[in-house]
Amino acid sequence: MGMERKLFGIPIIALLITAMLPQSTVNVNANYVSENYTLLILTYDESFKSAFEPLQQYHNNTGIRTVIKTLDDVESKEGGRGPTEIQRFIQNPHNNSGITYVLLGGDTEFIPVRYLHVSRLPPPFSNLVIRGDMYYGCFGTWNGDGDTRYGEVEDNVDFTPSVYVGRACVDDPGEINNFVNKTITYLQNILNNELYL
Repeated sequence: MGMERKLFGIPIIALLITAMLPQSTVNVNANYVSENYTLLILTYDESFKSAFEPLQQYHNNTGIRTVIKTLDDVESKEGGRGPTEIQRFIQNPHNNSGITYVLLGGDTEFIPVRYLHVSRLPPPFSNLVIRGDMYYGCFGTWNGDGDTRYGEVEDNVDFTPSVYVGRACVDDPGEINNFVNKTITYLQNILNNELYL
């Protein structure tokens, strides 16, 4: 079994599971999308979007309604491109249509991450921050005490996800093509009972 047949990492686990689940459709707020969908692929720009389109087509052909949006869509609906606006952009169609999965299509320099503070550790780790894409999937408060630090223990964060979020850590359309081809190959193989996890 060659490395080209393996995919590692959590970002696609939710996508793999959806390939085996029955899908349903519900109404969606027309301000956000023009169709019903289960999976939102949120990516950087039109060149990234074009590179993700074969994955969208594959999912749509297998019954997983998928839509691709860019940060331009986030900015036009939410007034910005930061983590707060991205979370709101994801939350609205979830609340209106019940989307289940979000794939962030780009590394952190393209799709920003929310930095979360680990505040209960002793020095020198007391100011430690971690990257937290889970911020995009858990819609409760992340800054309950109102300071500038998200995800502290005293913020009482609810870590139960409303949507399942993964990230394709890609930097250009070539890397996206590689990710998409490997993902589709993997999905086709799991449908044939060939598991490579």
